[in-house]
Amino acid sequence: MKSFLNVPKKVQYGLLLVSHLAENVTTGGQPVALDVVAEATGASQGFLEEIAGDLRRAGLIEGRRG
Repeated sequence: MKSFLNVPKKVQYGLLLVSHLAENVTTGGQPVALDVVAEATGASQGFLEEIAGDLRRAGLIEGRRG
């Protein structure tokens, strides 16, 4: 199916990341490892780290090491 909108991959995976985090908040609110999100979305962990950094700097998400 062809899309009418050309949405960049970074935006697509950013939305998937945020939706995955939002789902987790409703199921206990524990931190989510990016490798888990990468496996669920099919994106590389490095790409998600870049996106998560942008979202963190924008104040939309919080990050933790470990």
